[in-house]
Amino acid sequence: MGFYNSRFYSQLIQFSDYIFLSILWGICLLPFITIVPATISLFAVIRAWRKGTSQGLLALYFGEFKQHFLQKSLLSLFLVMFIFVLYQNVQLITPIENPMSFFIFLLLCLSFFLLMSFSVHFFNIYVRSEEKKLRIILKNTIILTISRFHWTILGLGIVFLDVLFVLFLPFMIFLVASFTGYLLVRISDKAVKSIQVEQLAN
Repeated sequence: MGFYNSRFYSQLIQFSDYIFLSILWGICLLPFITIVPATISLFAVIRAWRKGTSQGLLALYFGEFKQHFLQKSLLSLFLVMFIFVLYQNVQLITPIENPMSFFIFLLLCLSFFLLMSFSVHFFNIYVRSEEKKLRIILKNTIILTISRFHWTILGLGIVFLDVLFVLFLPFMIFLVASFTGYLLVRISDKAVKSIQVEQLAN
């Protein structure tokens, strides 16, 4: 009985929960139109776990997944279309043969960089927001991304390392997603807290 009450066993269970959450996220991600609902649900579960909730994983995940599903699906559609357009444009201008093509390529790279920077905070901000008003969520995400850019860069670095890891071992995408989400939640929360402290100081 001592083993089952030990801290090691508790951490082992927590580790397995994170792995299962990653697998669940990967399965729910497959239709592509559910990219945003699946990812927001992953962040919601991580935030709930950090607060010490006793609610089950499936109840937490699918409870968030079905809320505002249409809004989230439209965001997924926009995201997929945006990435598709970026990809098509890169295909059209490569190989780069003139300065204009190089300039367009830089603009496309900048667009992708801004999208990734935005995503570092967006999902966490969405979960934190009590009123799911997209205009306010987008505004707060942009403010946080720009005003706490050092935290944004740190988040981008983590995402970049995870992408490299998955490129070498593709099956690991179903294992690292929730751990990446955990780190991004912590980074975004620290960025939000630093703004709140600054506002109190003023």
